[in-house]
Amino acid sequence: MPVTSKGFPLMLTFDLDAETMWTARDPANAKRPILMSQGAYGWKVGMPRVLKLLDKYQIRATFFVPGWVAERNEGLIRDVAAMDHEVAHHSYSHRWIVNLSHEEEREEMQRGMDVLTRITGQAPRGWRSPAAEFSDITLDLIKEYG
Repeated sequence: MPVTSKGFPLMLTFDLDAETMWTARDPANAKRPILMSQGAYGWKVGMPRVLKLLDKYQIRATFFVPGWVAERNEGLIRDVAAMDHEVAHHSYSHRWIVNLSHEEEREEMQRGMDVLTRITGQAPRGWRSPAAEFSDITLDLIKEYG
């Protein structure tokens, strides 16, 4: 969501990857509490601070959220949407697209879309690829899912 302050346009976005930053790279990382605590810090401590700051300055932003993160933090995601921030699609599990089959990539798109739509009450319009990767079907999926 663009914000204009004193004539200067600004697009402010956040990736709320949480623990998926580590589990997407290696599922075995889920058994490493130190790594998991680093991922949890963002949604437990960082997000309330960011939301408070954005509210203070009446700034609206876009939050790209994997479906897996949204499922585990439904209240937080509802709060983000209720504060009139955009909740956008960031896959389901944050797995790297170039490592997925076409069927797995479609599943990531569908599951993420389903979760975010259920929690926020509306289908996400924005989408950001994990690790900024695209496959040969990514753009077709984006178009298909709107």
